[in-house]
Amino acid sequence: MELPDCEDIGEEQLVFGYYDQIELVEKLVEKGPQYIDQFIKEQAKKDSAVAAYIKKLRKRLERQAERIRSQRQNKYHKKMKKLEEERKAKSERMERELVSLTEEQRALQDQLNEILASELLADDFVQLVIDTPLDLKREKEGILTRILWFFIKIGRAIKRFFLWLARKLGRKKEAPELEARTKTPKLLLSFPSISGTLDDLDNRFGNALLTSPNLKSEMEKEMLKEKLFRRARLRWRRRFNRERYIEDARKAYYDKLAKKMDERTREVSAKRKALESKAKETKIQKKKDDDAAKKEFENLKKQDEREEQELQKRLKAAPKEKTRKEVLDKLETSGFITRKGDQLEITGQLVDRFADLVFTAEVANLPMSYHASYGASEVEGIYDRDRLRMVDEISRMDIVESMVSARIHHPGDRHIYEDDVYVYRELKGANNHVVLMFDKSGSMEENDRIQAAKKAVLALYKAVKERNPRNMVDLVTFDTEVRVMDLLGIWRSEAQGFTNTGEAIKTAKALLSESTADRKMVYLITDGLPEAYSDEGEVYAGDTDKSLAYAVAQAKEMGAVKDLSFTMILLEPKDRMYVEAAQSIVSAANGKALVLEPQELAAEMLMDFAAV
Repeated sequence: MELPDCEDIGEEQLVFGYYDQIELVEKLVEKGPQYIDQFIKEQAKKDSAVAAYIKKLRKRLERQAERIRSQRQNKYHKKMKKLEEERKAKSERMERELVSLTEEQRALQDQLNEILASELLADDFVQLVIDTPLDLKREKEGILTRILWFFIKIGRAIKRFFLWLARKLGRKKEAPELEARTKTPKLLLSFPSISGTLDDLDNRFGNALLTSPNLKSEMEKEMLKEKLFRRARLRWRRRFNRERYIEDARKAYYDKLAKKMDERTREVSAKRKALESKAKETKIQKKKDDDAAKKEFENLKKQDEREEQELQKRLKAAPKEKTRKEVLDKLETSGFITRKGDQLEITGQLVDRFADLVFTAEVANLPMSYHASYGASEVEGIYDRDRLRMVDEISRMDIVESMVSARIHHPGDRHIYEDDVYVYRELKGANNHVVLMFDKSGSMEENDRIQAAKKAVLALYKAVKERNPRNMVDLVTFDTEVRVMDLLGIWRSEAQGFTNTGEAIKTAKALLSESTADRKMVYLITDGLPEAYSDEGEVYAGDTDKSLAYAVAQAKEMGAVKDLSFTMILLEPKDRMYVEAAQSIVSAANGKALVLEPQELAAEMLMDFAAV
């Protein structure tokens, strides 16, 4: 979740104090652009402009966050309410469906017998029995049938007599009482609600079978479906044993009805099972829907928690991010840094500002007698308008030009910063051309000699320009090779290679040979013997004798330059021979040599220049 853009923050502007600016410039030059984050972190812990800015910005962001949180909570509650309503509506619909299915199942179970009974009474066979009048005359039996029946009855009587006699004599056990063949079939006992109707139906059957041609025809069709022997027996009984025939017909009749009722029962049972299955599926679906709704509630809650966590992270990070952006914008507006994609780089303008600070600090530590050399005017009445370099120049500020500069560089910020200030500065002294050279060979890394040399060069560069902005200054570094650089290049220099002193002196002579300045000065900073020399465009290293001879030869040619002041500074010589070598070089150039410690280099060079 992104917090609202805080570009328009009213009066909550970041305004650096003078000492904050000094610290930032110094650390940016010494440690690089990566120091910005550390600077903000350190300043946030102090009673500083950055800390006050972050505090005000945090309060503003917290107010905005509260509005965001309130809007998010309203949105969250609306979503929760909608989800709950949808869940409730779906749950109620499924509950109604389950109730309906349960009632339908119960109705099927409760009404099954009634349904079967009503369908049983509506059966065609049953209707044939019911519709047969009771008083319908039976078909008369033929004389042959009656004679046959007479003999069958006599045979049955004789059989029963002999069975009775055998039991009396003990030759045969008492036979169990035979069930009446006319006992009501089990089917009729399954429907108590129509038991009277079924009893009447059972009583009617025998008469209907013998008197209804339609029932007789239908029953014969059923019995003809039996096997051949059974069909023959049925025909015999129909003709000569009507009682047994009626019993067989009744059994077939009720078997047919029972089969039909079984089929209907299975249909109803299948429907009941289908209802049970549907009810089960509905319950499962209801559980799934409830689980899905619960999961959606949990996801919505987790999303709300994630958004709150993200908001808290942004609340914590945004003030520092905004402060960092504000610092970067101010530095970029001032021309102190440049951005190349995500990379930040310091500029020559920043190093120039740093040079002002180094110069100011070094001058402040000089004896009072030297302060006048860098503050008094030697040529009265001639002024040049330039940016502020030293704090004591603020009294000569060009107010209009400073306000215009501030409006151009930061139109939304109603402050005049040190970088906006223009002052009137008196032109001083004669026109000078100064060449500042320092050794950046590998040995200069020891005891931070190269850092001391850089600061000394920057300080002297500013001293030369402070005396007269029209003074010309060339900056040269040398190791195995010699390079002419700007302030940024000087500060970025790293110790490496060998010391080619002769080639450096040759380069300085070339720079001064066409100069029209009133005075020409060369300052050469080194820490050791010449170790390399050039011959016909090739550079050779390792032979100190030839390297020294080459340096002396070039110094001798340098001595021929008109109005030249040559100063060679030797840092921490390890041996007397280093000093002797330096003396031989300056003697050839008609100059002078200074033997110094790194920590006193800048001050000694400023005092030497002030004495010119």
